Amino acid sequence: MSSSTAPTQEGGVRLVSGTAHVMQMDGTEGRTLFPSTEFSHWPPFETLAERTMVGSGAPDPHPHTDQEVVNYVLSGTLLIYDETRRCTEVPTGSVSLLDTRRMQVHDVNPASGTTAHWLALVLHLPPGTAEPKRAHQIAPAAPLASLPSGVEGSSVVGLPGRVLSILGLEMWDVRFRESSEVVLPVRENRTALVYVLEGGARAADRDLPRGGGLQAEGLPKLPVQGEPGSRLMYASVLRNP
Repeated sequence: MSSSTAPTQEGGVRLVSGTAHVMQMDGTEGRTLFPSTEFSHWPPFETLAERTMVGSGAPDPHPHTDQEVVNYVLSGTLLIYDETRRCTEVPTGSVSLLDTRRMQVHDVNPASGTTAHWLALVLHLPPGTAEPKRAHQIAPAAPLASLPSGVEGSSVVGLPGRVLSILGLEMWDVRFRESSEVVLPVRENRTALVYVLEGGARAADRDLPRGGGLQAEGLPKLPVQGEPGSRLMYASVLRNP
C-alpha cells in the first residue's frame, strides 16, 4: 500500500511527502515512491524505486529518452547491458548513471540465480540540456566519511563522488549508527529529496518510515533525525526552469 501527504506551500517553502507502494512477485520485491496513484512524479524527479530481485537470465530491455538514470547497488551485483548488448558488472556500493537525449535501450538485471537490491532514481532532462559527452558512467561510491556524531555518509553522485551528473545531481548514502541528527544543506534554487532505505527518520517535522520520502524546496537546510541502523538516500538537484 502507499500513502501520501498533499504538498504544502508557505513562505516560498514547498514540502511533499509519501510512503512507497510495495510490490511482490515471484523472486521480486519492490517499493515505488513515485510514480504512484497520488503523484505522477516529483519534478524534476520522475521515478524513485528500489528493487530486490532474483535474476532469471531473461533479457528485460526498456527505453529511456531525455532522462538521467541512476542505479545504485545496495547489495549483490547488477548486470547492466547497453544498447549494443555489452554487459558491465556493477557490484555492491557502485553506481551506474545513464544520460541520454535520444532513445536508448538497456537492461538492468542481477545475474541468473543471484539476488541484488538496488535503488533506481530517474530525472527528466529539460529542453536545452546539452548532449552528454559520456552516456554511461559506472564507478564505486566514495568511501564512507564521518558526519556529525553517530552518522556516516558516502557521496554516490556528484563531487566528491566519482560519477558526475549532467544536471548537477548530488546524491548521498547516509547511515545512522546511533540516534542522531544531521543537517543537510539545500542550496538556493535546488530541490532536495530524502528517501528512507532502512529504519525510520524524521525530516522537516514529518515522520518517514522505511520506504518514506520527502521533497523540500525553499529551505536553506534540512534537519533529519535518524534512529540507530537507519539508512537514507539524500539527493539534491537544480529545479527545472
